[in-house]
This record gives sequence, C-alpha cells and structure tokens, in this order.
Amino acid sequence: MISGQRARFGQLLDAGAAALEQPAGPRDPGGEDLQQACIALRKVIAVMTRYLRDEPWNPALSSKPASRPASPWDLARTDARRALFQASAWLTVGAPREPPHRRDPSWLASRLDSAALALAAGHDLLQTHFTRSAAGSRHARTEWAQVLASPAAEHAMLAEIGQLSSRLAVHGARAATRPGWRASPDSRQRLNAACQTLWGLSASVRAADDSEPLPGQVTELLRSIPPSLLPPRAAPERTESVTDLCAGATLAAERSRRAAWRSGPEASWSPAMSTASLRLLAGSSVVISHNNHVLLTALGNAQLPNTQGELHAQLVAAADATAKMRAAWLNAAHALDPFTADTRSQIGPMAASASDLALWTGRLAYDDPDWHPAQGPAADHRSSEQLAATPETVRRTINAVHHASYALEFLATAQHRQMQAASASGRILVPTHTVPDTWDIPCPFAAAPAERIDHLLDAYTDARHASVEATAKVASVAEATGAHSTVLQTAAALTDDVAKMKISTDRSSDRKRLAAIHHVDAGPVERILRDLEISDRDLLSRAADVDRIGHQLILDAAERQTPGYQRAVRNISSNVGTAATINRVLPAATASQAAALQTRDEHLIEPDPEH
Repeated sequence: MISGQRARFGQLLDAGAAALEQPAGPRDPGGEDLQQACIALRKVIAVMTRYLRDEPWNPALSSKPASRPASPWDLARTDARRALFQASAWLTVGAPREPPHRRDPSWLASRLDSAALALAAGHDLLQTHFTRSAAGSRHARTEWAQVLASPAAEHAMLAEIGQLSSRLAVHGARAATRPGWRASPDSRQRLNAACQTLWGLSASVRAADDSEPLPGQVTELLRSIPPSLLPPRAAPERTESVTDLCAGATLAAERSRRAAWRSGPEASWSPAMSTASLRLLAGSSVVISHNNHVLLTALGNAQLPNTQGELHAQLVAAADATAKMRAAWLNAAHALDPFTADTRSQIGPMAASASDLALWTGRLAYDDPDWHPAQGPAADHRSSEQLAATPETVRRTINAVHHASYALEFLATAQHRQMQAASASGRILVPTHTVPDTWDIPCPFAAAPAERIDHLLDAYTDARHASVEATAKVASVAEATGAHSTVLQTAAALTDDVAKMKISTDRSSDRKRLAAIHHVDAGPVERILRDLEISDRDLLSRAADVDRIGHQLILDAAERQTPGYQRAVRNISSNVGTAATINRVLPAATASQAAALQTRDEHLIEPDPEH
C-alpha cells in the first residue's frame, strides 16, 4: 500500500515563508526585545548564505561554460552574496556575544527561528542529492543533482532568496521603528541598515529577472525536487484505489530512473549483468509500453470535460506513440534472442525496478486486482469511467503514464551503455555454431562478433528514440490536463546531455569503436582497459602481460590434472562465464591440456534460451 507523500523542496520554502506571517503572540508586558529579533534574523541570513555558497560545483555536473561573459543573473548572485555578508555584519557588530537570557523569545524572534529551521531543512534536502569525496569535491549522487547544477536552477534559487529577503526586510524594518521595544538607538540603526541591504538584494534579483526573465517552469521544477531517499520497494495489494495505483506506479518509475542513472561501467564485471536481467528488463519494458497504451486509449474513450476535441486528439496521438514505443521495445527484446551473458540468473537493480513498474502499471491498466505480467494483455481493461472519474483522477493517471514513459528513456539509454561495456569485456556471448566456420572455436560459446553487437545496439537506440517521442506526446497531454509531471520535460530540457546520458546515433562510429574493442589479440583485462578508453601504451602493455600470465596459469593447471580429475574439469568450457577465456587459451594448449579444458560432444548441453 502506498501512503503519504514525500516532502518537496517547495513545501519547506513555503513553510519558511509562512512562519514569517504567523500572527503575533501575547505581548510581553515589559516590551519586546529587539536584540532577540536581531539574533534570530542573523540565523536566517546564515542559512540563506549557505544556499548561495554551495560552490564550486563539480565541473562534470555543470553545463555552464567556464569562459562565457557574466550574465545579469551572475551579477545578481555576486550582489546577493555580498549583501548577505553585509547584512550579517550589521547585525553582528556591537551585538552582545551571548544572547539575552529570557524565558521566552519575542514573537518576531520566534517567527524568524521557525523560518530558519524550515530553510535549513530545505537546504539539507537538496544536499542529499550530492556526496563529497575525500578531497572535499562534491559529486552527483542522484539524477536530480544535474538539475541543481544547471544555471537555470541556480537562477530560480536566487529568485527564491530575493523574495525571502524582501519579506525579511519588511518585518525587520517594522521592528526597528516600532516604539515600545527594548533596544538602544544603535541597535535600531543596525537592524534598519541590515534591512536596507536585504531590500537591495531583492532589487538586484528583480533587475536580473527583468533583463532575462526566468521561466515559471524552472521555478516549479526546483520547488518539486524531493529528497534523494526513495521509499522502500512495495508490491501492490488487492485493495489499492486508482489513486494509490497511480502513486505506486510513479514511485516505481522514479526508482527505475534512479537505477538506470546509477548504472555504468560496472557492466564490464558485475554479476548483475546477467542473461536473466537482460531479458527481464526488455520484457518488462514491452509490458510497460503496452500498459501505457491501454491507459491512454481508455482516457481517449472517456467523456472528458473542457477542450474535449483537442484533448482527445492529443490522447490519440500519445496512444499511437506508445504503440510504436512498444513495437520498438519488442524488437529490442527479440534482438537479444541470439545472445547470452557470462552470468545467468542474478537480477540487477534496473531489471528489478522495471519489473515492479510493469506490475504497477498493469494493475492500473487492468481491472483484475490479481493481474500479473505473466497473464499477458488478455485481461479486461479498467473502464474509462474509473480512470476519468474526476479531473484529479485524470491528472494522476496521466502523471503515472508520463513518469513511466520517461523512465523507459532512461532504461533504454542505460541498457545501451551497459551492452557496450559488457560486450567490450567479452561478456556478451553467442553459441559457437552461430559464428562463421572460419572461427575455429571448440567451445559452445564465443564472444559476440562486433557486427551483431552493433545490430543489438541499434535496436536499443531505436527503443530510446521511440520512448522519447512517446514521452513528448504524453507531455502535451500532461500540460493540457495540468498534471504535475510537466516538470519532467523541464528537467529533460535542462539536463538532456548529462542526466539522460544521451547516446550517440553515429552508428559508423559505434562500429569502429566495437571493432577496436574486439581486437582478436586482446585478452579480458586488456579489453576492460580498452572499454575504459585507456590509450596509455604502458598500461595496455601491462594488461596484456597480466592476460598472458593468466593464460599460462590455466595451461599449467590443466597440465597437472590426472585422468581421475578430468571428469571434474572437462565441462569447464560449457560454462558461459569461462568460455571466452578458454577460447583464447586453447590455441596455445598441448594435446593433454586441451583434453582437460575442452568439452566432449557427448557432454555438451545446449543452454536454455529462457534463462
């Protein structure tokens, strides 16, 4: 069961602003203490300074050119940091080292303390998307880090700081001039000077916005950022409402994006890069695409209020695009048929999260509370009346479909990259009988030829392109219905080259790279270095030495086997995890060594294509 909603950054900003507008409490008969308000205001300014001091960004995260001329927003950021420093100095000079000892703070101090607490929580929420190295540099921890590193998000943050500064200046100036407060003339002057500085900060930000207006979508995106921690995986039960199923599908889609974003070069060695994972992810993506098509078709058949004709056309176009996306993913799944991996059964995070998403979207699309992907598409679809019971239900359904389509973009791109890394390391294999007869390989499996890998990569490229097109069509529906998922398109526009790990469509370049990686003389270690794009001759030479030593170790071990032990080792080359290495060792083996390493025909068992 999905319950509750995660906090968003905008909610904490709003909490800080709301704290400043709380009604005043009972008046202190002895008069309010202005010094308490100054100390509390200093706390708020300190938190605001932390927002603007979170630099330098890791250059790998930022798309801002290092040498471009300063923009109005850059100048406003410099002015803002200077203004916050000056305001804090005005409140610090001449202030007592210890705060006044009173039982209860003044009503204004209480407001400011609450605002500082909410703003600090918001800053901490954003920092959960980063991690720091031992050297102190900050690195991305989630896909949201790229959004925060974009110049547009920095401008939106500065605009929020400018609005908050204006509110603080109003409250502080009123307190500085209000009679009956316990304060020296010097304290009033210092508070008033700090407020004038805050007003200057706000004016500088407004001037930047007038010169280069900030799109409202960017502000909405910034305010929509959640904490990095995702709720634990949860399977749907039989009692979820449509609203609950939409929330579950949205969370499953976010978990899929996170898993795809975090996937990387580990495909060259990770056991999770397995045959089971490859097939489960591709199959789940086909199911997700079909479920999206079912949901959009049902909404297209519903009697929706307002702009029915235009919205109906958008829904039909989105449904057609998801049908094409399903066909592209089905083609990618079939393209996997001739291949296997050197590990068989372990399921990786991407495949597991995609499987969850297929289940959640299926429970939403079909009217069977026990529906499972194994049942296929023959089950009864959920009625249009249920999915379009209220305008809010429509928005939530579109939100779930949009998140699922967007996740498929990430999954296709990540799978493309993983297939490149795994094939470069010789982990993507084909049965020996499917390779040309000129390949003298006595083992049942061999590293897949470059041209076959190239065909597989093309299939995943097509799946990504179809997913991008479908997501764009769904985004237009989300905008027309007011679904919250419109922020996804803004995020994609800000971080397309980084967050979505855009893959190259230069297929001739892919062929050349794969041909170099699959050099016949490269051993497993050298191939991994080539996959890491290492060009240092010394490192490649050392890798080749390691491969030669490893091959000789295998040959020596095989030579020492006695006839009584050959039964235990004679099937070694039928293991897809060792076939590629054994294939390279055999040409140098003696007759007795080959007898220990080769698989006899009578013991050769063809692999089960379903595993």
